[in-house]
Amino acid sequence: MKAKDCPEWVVFFGEALKHGISGFNWPYGGGNCLTFAKALKQYLGERASLWAIGWPKEDGEERLDIVSHVAVKVGDCFLDGFGAWTEKELMRQWHPKSDARLEPYDYERRQGLHCPPGLVDVYYRKLVRFFGEPEEHGLRP
Repeated sequence: MKAKDCPEWVVFFGEALKHGISGFNWPYGGGNCLTFAKALKQYLGERASLWAIGWPKEDGEERLDIVSHVAVKVGDCFLDGFGAWTEKELMRQWHPKSDARLEPYDYERRQGLHCPPGLVDVYYRKLVRFFGEPEEHGLRP
């Protein structure tokens, strides 16, 4: 499966994010992927969940403790500020030659990423300005 095989709305949304994100001059890096992913999850509603790419600490724990990227999972596809991806494509994009893992984001541990207070709402409002209200596109069940 490739991203082009994702549901049509996911592919469209991914393309719009990929090409539209620079128009908003959204900062990326240093934890902003988490901030953006939280806003995107809020926009997409219950069908979306946060997923992290990273590594466990070397203390034997299985949970991810070092995170390099966060994306939003919708069905079998992923969305971030760079577009729509399958799991394989997302992993190849972010860590092509490593033992990194992809798993649900652990809200309790925060996993080393900083999410500035209030910035999720700013990103959410930008998504609404760019795409319109989620209900207009049937993005909310």
